[in-house]
Amino acid sequence: MNSDLVSAVVVTYRSRPHVERCLDSLIREGITDIHVVDNASDDETADVVASQYPEVHLVCNDNNIGFAAANNQVLRHITSPFVLLINPDAWLEAGSLRHMLADMERHDDVAVVGPRIVRDEQVESSLLYTPRAWDAWFFLLSGMRAFGTGGFSGRVVEGYPWDDGAEGDHVRGSCMLVRMQSVREAGLLDEDFFLYFEETEWCLRMRAHGWRVVLNSSAVAHHIGKASVRTHDVLPSLEYMRSAVLFWHKIYPTSVAWLLRTTLLCMASAKRFVLGVVDRKRVDQRRWLGDVVRLAMNPYKLPIVYPQACRPHSWPERGV
Repeated sequence: MNSDLVSAVVVTYRSRPHVERCLDSLIREGITDIHVVDNASDDETADVVASQYPEVHLVCNDNNIGFAAANNQVLRHITSPFVLLINPDAWLEAGSLRHMLADMERHDDVAVVGPRIVRDEQVESSLLYTPRAWDAWFFLLSGMRAFGTGGFSGRVVEGYPWDDGAEGDHVRGSCMLVRMQSVREAGLLDEDFFLYFEETEWCLRMRAHGWRVVLNSSAVAHHIGKASVRTHDVLPSLEYMRSAVLFWHKIYPTSVAWLLRTTLLCMASAKRFVLGVVDRKRVDQRRWLGDVVRLAMNPYKLPIVYPQACRPHSWPERGV
C-alpha cells in the first residue's frame, strides 16, 4: 500500500489502557501519517503516546472539546486523499486497510468504507439505514425498548452480517475510511455534537451530496466500545440523549423534531413520577430522568459535566 494515500486520526480521552494496541495496528498497516488528538485526558494517555510513538503527530487539548471538534482539528489540514478515523479502543486486523482502500480505488463515488466490526466476539450491526421518525417515536412510546425498531440509530441493512460492497446510509464511527474529496464537498463533522450521532449526520450529509457509504466485510476492526467513558455511569447516556435531540432537528422537519422532543419529555416525566411513587430508592435513575426532561426542553442548557469538558462554541447562548 502507498503510505501517502491514507492518514489516520485517533481522538483520545482516558484511553491509556487501549491506545497502544490501536496505534500498533495502524503502524502495522503501513500508515505513516498518524494524528492523535488528546482531549485533556487525566490518565497519562498523552504521555504514553509522546514517549512511545515519537513518529505520531500529537495534539494535546487543554479541554475536552468533544469528538467532532477534535477530529476536525486534524481534518482541516489533511492532504492525503483518504483519512481513517478510528477510536482508541479499536484496532485493525492485518490487511484490513488494504481491503477498504481497494473499495475506494475501484469506486470513485464512495465516500465512506466501514470494516466489519467485531465487538465482544460478535459482529456489530454497523451498517444502517437512515433512522425513521416513526421508529424513534415508537421507541420513545415504548419507554425506549427497541422491539425490533431501529430505535434512534436506524435499521440494520438487510443481509447482516453482509458481504463486501453492501451499501447503507451510515456506518458506526468507531472505524471508517473517508474520502477527503467528499469531506471538501459535504463539510467537516458537525461540532454541535459533543459526543454521539456525529458520524451518522456526516454520512447522511455525504449521501445528500451524491456519495455512497459501503461496508467491506473482508476488513475487520475489533472494538471494545465506550472504553473512554466507562468511569461515568450516567454521563454517556445523557450525551447520547442530547445528541439525539439535536440530530432530530437536523434531519427531520421542525414539527416532527418537536413532536419527538415532546414525547421524550412526557415519557421521561412519567417514568420519573412512577419511580417516585413505587421505588423512591432509585435516586440515580430519577435524577437521570430529570436531566433528560431538562435537555428535552432545552438541549443546550444542561451542562456537559465531563472533567475538563468545554461547551461547543457553536451552541447558542439561548437554546431552542
